[in-house]
Amino acid sequence: MLMEILFISGSASWKLSDLKGSVIKGGTITSTELKIDLNNVNSGVYFISIETAEGIGNYKLVVE
Repeated sequence: MLMEILFISGSASWKLSDLKGSVIKGGTITSTELKIDLNNVNSGVYFISIETAEGIGNYKLVVE
């Protein structure tokens, strides 16, 4: 499974965390899109946090 997120602004950082707050994956975004490979992520509930110059967005992600 591949998750794709499109951005209007460029530079940002992201992290994928489990319910315990442990960071599973993360990185920086230097283009207007982010593709995250979820093939090696176990089923469950996760949170993706994206930080830009405008602020931080937190989103719930369910992997089945």
